[in-house]
Amino acid sequence: MELDTEVESDADRSLARHAAEHHGLFRGEHARLAGLTKRQIEARIASQRWVLVHYDVYRVNGAPQTWHGDVLAACWAGGFRAVASHRSAAELHGLPGGRRDLVEITCPRWRRARHDELVVHETKALNPIDLVVVSGIAATTPARTLFDLGGVCRTGLVELALENALRRGLASEAELIAVVRRLSRSGRPGGPVLRQLLLDRAPGQRPTESEMETLLFRAIKARGLPKPVPQYEVWQGAKLVGRVDAAYPDERIAIEYDSDEFHTGRTATKHDRARRHELIAASWLPIDVGPTDLRNGGALSCAAIRQALRDRAPR
Repeated sequence: MELDTEVESDADRSLARHAAEHHGLFRGEHARLAGLTKRQIEARIASQRWVLVHYDVYRVNGAPQTWHGDVLAACWAGGFRAVASHRSAAELHGLPGGRRDLVEITCPRWRRARHDELVVHETKALNPIDLVVVSGIAATTPARTLFDLGGVCRTGLVELALENALRRGLASEAELIAVVRRLSRSGRPGGPVLRQLLLDRAPGQRPTESEMETLLFRAIKARGLPKPVPQYEVWQGAKLVGRVDAAYPDERIAIEYDSDEFHTGRTATKHDRARRHELIAASWLPIDVGPTDLRNGGALSCAAIRQALRDRAPR
């Protein structure tokens, strides 16, 4: 018995080290490789030393239950090729559309019991180039995640995620086009949404610098206004006045997003005022748009832009 107790203790310590590196979790396979028998595993579950999370996936009792742990447990339960995907992958990558109130995975086939908080997508179209490891969890790449989001999220949210990924360098436009071409042939959901968003972008167009700027361009498009040039550099002779969020160069209209996050304090106020005066001195009309109006659809901002376009239209 003393020898058996020592073996069990060594196995427990080995599993504890493994769990510490995997969000408090380990698989039954890990326990068996550590030398524990089926009877010993059952005894630990019965004594509540281990908590059964999914089929053959356990959490060390006392280890905190976390969202990352829930996602990893679902992936392990889904089999060798199961990965975090869709809104769970978006959350792992820090993209808009990510959610922590559910766990979403993709695997070739799910044979386990369903859970209310678990969303499972079954597919055989999961190429190794679509996979990456984030925080120790197998997940779809940002490009594949954007493709999948088109099937479960509204278009506006996918657009925010797209601009975010491009802005942060998580995916390139060429990579996204390749994903759409490779996966859309079988009519998978998500393809039409991402394809149209990519078609709406001008070749070589810079990503927006914030989510609010994305909302600005969406509002302008929704109200039938001409598409402005994003991130436009305004020059007066050889002097660079500055780069504005969007512009109508022919009408010399500069549109800028006025964010309290970046434009607070006396120094920032003086800088903004000087910049506005420089634009006016260069015969440009600056129009500021705020977060409240944009979150409400941008009706006031677009009305001002429309009138400015009329007033400054070439005669």
